[in-house]
Amino acid sequence: MGTLAKSKKISIKQLSIIIAIALLVGAYFIYMSFAAATTMTVSPTTGSKPLGTDFVVDVRVNSDTEDINTVRSNISFPADKLQFVSIDTSTSAFSIQAVNFGSNTSATPNVGAVKLERGTITSVRGDQLIARVTFRPIATGSATISLDSTSLALRSSDNTNILTIRN
Repeated sequence: MGTLAKSKKISIKQLSIIIAIALLVGAYFIYMSFAAATTMTVSPTTGSKPLGTDFVVDVRVNSDTEDINTVRSNISFPADKLQFVSIDTSTSAFSIQAVNFGSNTSATPNVGAVKLERGTITSVRGDQLIARVTFRPIATGSATISLDSTSLALRSSDNTNILTIRN
């Protein structure tokens, strides 16, 4: 009789562990279904353009359902292939300008930089334009325009960086 009682305790313990694991896994999947991925993109990042012909790159953020009020976009490009021309923020969703800078030189040789830090008093959500950056090809060859890891998007409610994907 003692062995049978001991066997029931073990199976109840095992059942409790299985239920706890199932609840944790279920909670994780529910959380992940509601967690929005905030993305920042530069488009196009590559392409074939004639030398000396300006082209425009859109810098965008998509916060899905999260309210954001501040963005920082740090963009690098090969300065031996592209020349920075201008930044247009006239249609930006972020009307407050903190940093609006473009240069064909940086601390890294042959790497140019565009730095944008913008905000808005009224928070925004979803797919939003940050700025339009104009470049001019100055040499043949491959040139990739990319966002670096210091780019961010701050949630309005607590100023937490919720940017998860940069491309």
